[in-house]
Amino acid sequence: MWFIDKENSKEESVVINEVCKETFTFIYKGKPIKCPKVKIGNGIYKHSKNNAKIFYMGELFFFDGKWKRYDNKIYSAKYQDKLSKIFDKRFPFSELATLLLIERARKAKESKKYDIAISYFEIALLKSSISEVLNYISELTSLYRKCHRPNAVIELYKYICKKHKSFYFPNSFLTSLSAAYLDIGNKEKALQYAGEVYGRMGGKKDKELEKIYFRINTYRD
Repeated sequence: MWFIDKENSKEESVVINEVCKETFTFIYKGKPIKCPKVKIGNGIYKHSKNNAKIFYMGELFFFDGKWKRYDNKIYSAKYQDKLSKIFDKRFPFSELATLLLIERARKAKESKKYDIAISYFEIALLKSSISEVLNYISELTSLYRKCHRPNAVIELYKYICKKHKSFYFPNSFLTSLSAAYLDIGNKEKALQYAGEVYGRMGGKKDKELEKIYFRINTYRD
């Protein structure tokens, strides 16, 4: 986090130590300081977007004068503003440990606060190792679909394939991907990924795969 020291008017950089419901704390000049979250962005405490990144709805964006997608695609001005607001809102949590972010995401999911759970998981994506991603990626895609965002599942799949060509997607993820394609009316792709899981399982079906095959077989254009 960056803020302006009122005594010398210099911009100082510190690491957030703890984030609570209404406040956050950090250490400055050897002293713990507690600040209300509402002060972020009002000219007293601020962050820099230089080299900033954000994961949102399955897509990775980085800031380079404008928010650009990982493939350099630039969205509309309205979407730019939306990404900036989301970045501002999530920034206080960006220094939390990955395991803590995942823990908070799961607690939010249990409380059916799905949008909050998605936010925590997406912040974690920026910090996670491949093995850590494997631990929760299927949970995230399930949440996307609960919130009626099947395209986010598909975009996340495309992004990971581009970044990690040898990534081994869990069966649960591919089942969710199949369901997401059916959600948007692409029966061919849905059958492709359901078939991949079916093959992995040696021609057997678990409960979730049974559901997706039933949907595929009863789907009408």
